[in-house]
Amino acid sequence: MKVFWFILMLVVGFAAIYFAWPLYKITGRMEWVEKVLGQGQTITFWRLLGIAIVIFAFIYLVYF
Repeated sequence: MKVFWFILMLVVGFAAIYFAWPLYKITGRMEWVEKVLGQGQTITFWRLLGIAIVIFAFIYLVYF
């Protein structure tokens, strides 16, 4: 079961990285992200979120 969750998190993480622009077009600008990261950084947020999910997937597989 752990491997299933690992693969699912990898797919979601890589999808967030690869489809950052379409996600931005669907969700639009996130004001709090623009305040924290700077002007025009919503796409960067989606990529950072995808990277965080991938890292958490590896940590989940190894440690939990």
